Amino acid sequence: MNTKLNPFRTCLAASATGLLALASVLPAQADYSSTVLSYNPAAYWRLNETG
Repeated sequence: MNTKLNPFRTCLAASATGLLALASVLPAQADYSSTVLSYNPAAYWRLNETG
């Protein structure tokens, strides 16, 4: 039995764990306007609106 750690396997496992953690967070994020409005700003202008 080989007890040495394979650096490639360790890196691959860490990368997979990081990607899984990132994938679980990304869908939970709100869009930009909801994020800004959650800070209760005194004013908020959307730059793509006319008028």
